[in-house]
Amino acid sequence: MLMELDQPDNAFTEFERSLRRDPNRYRGIYGAARAAEVSGNRKAAKDYYAKLQILAADRDTERPELTHAKEFLAMQ
Repeated sequence: MLMELDQPDNAFTEFERSLRRDPNRYRGIYGAARAAEVSGNRKAAKDYYAKLQILAADRDTERPELTHAKEFLAMQ
């Protein structure tokens, strides 16, 4: 919701808080990565996108979030 309200910094803070409570949640990691990317925190975005790739490494489907993560990491 905070991303939709154009508050990526606050969204990033909340995603990180959620991930401390429930680590390794696919959508939580992607949300943190996306919020970091939009807010300009490229290092955090890179770290979370890399973590997303590791989390999905043994899966046989290609989700749009993972495609976005791979594209972001390829540009780094």
